Amino acid sequence: MKTLVLLSELTRNKKIEDKLESLFSGKTFKLGYIPSRSDKTRKYFDNAQDFFKNVGVDELLYFDVDEEFDESLIKDLKMCDGIYLSGGNTFYFLKKLRESNMLCLIREFVKEGKILMGVSAGSILMSKTIDMAHLLDDNLVDLKDLTSLGLVDFEVLPHWNDQLNLLGEHHQNTIFCLHDGDGIFIQGEKMDIIGNVREIKGEL
Repeated sequence: MKTLVLLSELTRNKKIEDKLESLFSGKTFKLGYIPSRSDKTRKYFDNAQDFFKNVGVDELLYFDVDEEFDESLIKDLKMCDGIYLSGGNTFYFLKKLRESNMLCLIREFVKEGKILMGVSAGSILMSKTIDMAHLLDDNLVDLKDLTSLGLVDFEVLPHWNDQLNLLGEHHQNTIFCLHDGDGIFIQGEKMDIIGNVREIKGEL
C-alpha cells in the first residue's frame, strides 16, 4: 500500500504530529533523511532529528545526494522504513536525485509499502512534474526536464498565501495548495487532509 506524507513545512502541529506518530509507531522506525543539498554542519539534520524523535522515529540516516554522496550507503537507505525528502531549491534537488539515480530507487521504495515523506520541495517532487516550483524557486541549474517521481496525480504548491493570480488563467492539472502547517496523508486510495488545503481543479 502506498503511503505518502506531503507537508508545506516541518513544524509543530499537533494534528500532524499525532498522524505521523501513528504511522511510525508499532516498531523500531528508521528514517532515511535526504537533504536537497549538502548539509555539512548538519544544522538542518539536527533540527529534523529533534522533530522526528518527538513523533516516534528511533533513528535517522543522513543520505546525501550532493557533495557528500556515498553510493555505499544505498544499502543502508534501502533498509530504512521510510524516506524523508527535505525542503530547498526544487530544481537543484531534482537534478541531484536524477544524477545519483535515486528516482527509481524511491519509486521502488514506495511500491514496497514503505513511507515517503516530503516537505516543501520534497512534496513538489512527488508530482509528475515540478512545474509548480517556478512559483517558489529560481531554476539555478537551468533544468530542462522537469519530470519527477510521478507518485500522485496532482501538483503541489506549498507555502500558499491565497494568491490565486499566481497560478495563471488556464492551468490544466489539479493543484493542492498548502499553507504552512497544512498536510496531506495518502494511504492506498485514502487521502486525509489536515489544515486549510485548497484544491484547484483543471482550468481556473
